[in-house]
Amino acid sequence: MVIRASTLDANDMVCDYKALKTIVMELLEPFDHAMVLAAADPQRAAFAPFAERVVLMTEGDPTTEVMARHLFQRIQTSFKPGSVVCTPTGTSYRVPPGIVVERVRIWETPTTWGEYGEDAE
Repeated sequence: MVIRASTLDANDMVCDYKALKTIVMELLEPFDHAMVLAAADPQRAAFAPFAERVVLMTEGDPTTEVMARHLFQRIQTSFKPGSVVCTPTGTSYRVPPGIVVERVRIWETPTTWGEYGEDAE
């Protein structure tokens, strides 16, 4: 994932990565050891007994690019400037003003990936 800002914070960082890691780990947790299917997949019913480990993608087929867009949009929603992120240990981090989630990259193999970002208007 790439984030950017026009200035550095008081600690000379774009942001504290613990805040970013907390958000990303929460969003990735449902995918851990899960089967990812398109919501319209004709084989969906066969996986019903394993529903707690099946993630349905309503945005289309679960290509790397669709998954990158899915995560990009959710990170962008959760990681808003000024919001407060609480880690599992209870530490709080404020997302600095001016921070932008630029893109999310998901690797399929060590040499291929899908990437998604949206140009700022």
